[in-house]
Amino acid sequence: MAFGMRQSFGAKIFVFTIVLVLTVVGSITFKNSQALRENLDRQYQSSLIDGTQLLGEKIFSLLTRWDNRLSYLVQAVLTASGKTRTELIDGFLVSEEGAQSLQIFRLNQKNEMETLVERVNPEYPVIPATWWKKALGNNEVRILQHPQIASEAVMIRRLAIRGSTEMLLLVLGFELRVMPMANSEDRRVQSFLLDENFRDIITRKSYRSIVPVKSFVSKAQKLMHGDLGAGYLGELKTPQGSYFVAYHHVPGYPLHLVTHQDSSAIDEAIRDFLWDMLRWTVLFVLIALFFSSMILRNLLANLRELYAATMRLGSGDFRHTVSVRSKDELGQLSAAFNLMTRKIVNLLAAEHEKARLDQELSVAQSVQNTFFKEQTFRNRHLLLTSFYQPASECGGDWWGHYPLGNNRELIVIGDATGHGVPAALVTAIAYASTHILAEQIMAGAFAANDPAAILRTLNTLLYQTLRGKLCMSFLALLIDSENRTLTFSNAGHPYPVLIPANVKDPRLGPNPKVPYRYLLQKRKSSCILGLEKDSVFYNETVNLVAGDKIILHTDGLTELENADGKQWGARPMKVFLQAHAHEDPFTLCKALMKDAISFNKKAQVFDDDLTLLILEFKQEEFMAA
Repeated sequence: MAFGMRQSFGAKIFVFTIVLVLTVVGSITFKNSQALRENLDRQYQSSLIDGTQLLGEKIFSLLTRWDNRLSYLVQAVLTASGKTRTELIDGFLVSEEGAQSLQIFRLNQKNEMETLVERVNPEYPVIPATWWKKALGNNEVRILQHPQIASEAVMIRRLAIRGSTEMLLLVLGFELRVMPMANSEDRRVQSFLLDENFRDIITRKSYRSIVPVKSFVSKAQKLMHGDLGAGYLGELKTPQGSYFVAYHHVPGYPLHLVTHQDSSAIDEAIRDFLWDMLRWTVLFVLIALFFSSMILRNLLANLRELYAATMRLGSGDFRHTVSVRSKDELGQLSAAFNLMTRKIVNLLAAEHEKARLDQELSVAQSVQNTFFKEQTFRNRHLLLTSFYQPASECGGDWWGHYPLGNNRELIVIGDATGHGVPAALVTAIAYASTHILAEQIMAGAFAANDPAAILRTLNTLLYQTLRGKLCMSFLALLIDSENRTLTFSNAGHPYPVLIPANVKDPRLGPNPKVPYRYLLQKRKSSCILGLEKDSVFYNETVNLVAGDKIILHTDGLTELENADGKQWGARPMKVFLQAHAHEDPFTLCKALMKDAISFNKKAQVFDDDLTLLILEFKQEEFMAA
């Protein structure tokens, strides 16, 4: 049975090896063939454009040479006698290969043609000068097929006579074989010399009859009429084959050189490449099968041992290990199995420890919950409501309310840096210290109307205990209902918000735009508690009026983020208070948290601890009592 399993697994390895090799080689072949085609296309196109331009420059050089020599020849003919003229013409025709005939006509002021000199083949009838004049039309120069001789073409040129208003008409007949493209030996390249009517001077056919694809011809005509240089027209696909097409305009002459290059060479190169890849693929498969059969024997032995080890692991024996016989992948797998078993043992121990820590953390959370003795508070002159939610089991926010007697209330709110257990430790120190200070105030052993003294004492305790490693923003308010004052001191905490009952209250300033104001200190206190040893804190006092509301909060409210990463900030607070400032503390607290939760990207799950307190001063009730 074991032998059968081994053979079955070996067959799978063989199949996998073949499929893997074929997949890899096939993928490489496909990508390389695509890249090869693209590179060959670019190379062929670039080569064709360069070749066409070079061929066009040769034609231009030939025609320019003829034009220059004819200009000098005409000046000499005009001043020479009849016999000398003939000798000059014969000398030109002999010296220029392919030049067959030359006729020079004078066009007088009456628009009549006068033959100055002509050397033509006597075997052909003389073509009258009026025919040449009509063929030239309003052009300065034309290259066209010879009307009688299929192997020749003519260049007709209008030339001005120096010092005269008369014009000359030159007709040069030449053999088409002298054109550079007429003797091309490459059968894969075809060149056409098109005149202004898009007729090929060599084959005496229109380009439309040569190229059966009308859309391509129209595109070529449009592009060549609008371009005076050289370029690539695209790929022409016909029933006879596929061709790359380039063009070149012969400057100064109404000629376009169009070159077709057979693109079948690219397909042949691709086929050769594919055959080479097929041969290499067969070789790779054979080599892969040979080596896989050698490796398979050792592989199966290691796998059988690993299989037995996993069965023991499944039965609960987490301390069992396997032998590591090599440093290859199988050896690494065996080492990884041994590491896994050790980690499982460690994980079980860690889970046990985590359960113990979770239980202790639950106890710590229960202890911290005792810091918040009340969510709402109401007496004859003060109404308080609150919202608190930590970001984790233990939070770094804390607030407290302490009646101090003589119609005075101490309200504190703090926010330790970070959250979790370290922040909870800071709040525990602050809670215990504030509780003791409140008792000392009531006993007359501590300053009764000095919140700044409370901050200085807490700063000293936190700094001596934590040495600046953990800090806390803190705000202490003392409400004196009898004297209708609020005295506060701030240590880096978000500013308290005062909402007077009357929107025209002078405390809001002249022409207030919002129904609230932030309570700032004229003398700025030092930064957060516990950061520096000798921090300085000051008190600030404002008068209270019946119906005044005060909002206290931690930065967990203003730093809420929506899905776009934008913080809630001061502007949404402004918009909210403009709409809800008149509401009672309970309704205001509920509406504010609803607005903040709808803005928060995680709804009721906060990234930071969040605390909100809303107070309302009830002086009328106190006075009535």
